[in-house]
Amino acid sequence: MTRKLSLAFGLLLFSTEAFAESFTALLSCGFNGSHINIAACFTDTDLKLTNNGQAGIYKIYNIGQLGTEYRDGLHIELSQSFKITTQNSNDTLVLGLVIKDGNGNTVYQDAVGRFGVIKVGN
Repeated sequence: MTRKLSLAFGLLLFSTEAFAESFTALLSCGFNGSHINIAACFTDTDLKLTNNGQAGIYKIYNIGQLGTEYRDGLHIELSQSFKITTQNSNDTLVLGLVIKDGNGNTVYQDAVGRFGVIKVGN
């Protein structure tokens, strides 16, 4: 019984540590603090993401593959080591990026207008 309890506690501790080391990106495109549609900021630009050691370029037609889009923006699960470079191509909407750690703490936040670039990594 003690061995099973120790193993269960060890797995729980490991899972909590792994979760705390991950990050989530919230990418938004809108105005006045409201997200409209992520594709609207990528008509003529793209996003480069290196995640889990794999690099990819995402354009208007496949940017939604990065994660799940909700009312507040596109949620992207990030590994412990990542790099994001993105540029806004919309002349009226603001492209925003918020990075949160596994505990939900905001560790990075930026927003740009037309042709502004956001570049972040760890």
